[in-house]
Amino acid sequence: MSGYLDQPTVEARLAAYQESDDLELDIDRLRNEYQQNGWIVPPREELREEAIKEQREWLENLALCETEGHLLEETADCENGTSDLYCNRCGFSQHIQW
Repeated sequence: MSGYLDQPTVEARLAAYQESDDLELDIDRLRNEYQQNGWIVPPREELREEAIKEQREWLENLALCETEGHLLEETADCENGTSDLYCNRCGFSQHIQW
């Protein structure tokens, strides 16, 4: 993950995310998902908005866990380059690709 998670607030993290390479990776991931499912690929701007929306939701959930003092547990799948993050206190989970 990029350094945007070091920012103090959700809005600051989201602003830093929009300047990071992770946004471009997420746009590419969404484009690939649309193509693999045989769906019409939306314009780049719509993919960008969708990626930012997903990231905002994730950051808000992460901030809630941090506020409550929860710790996320990670299960990594190194062969596929993915991880599952899970909070066993509130149930927040996220599947990420790296």
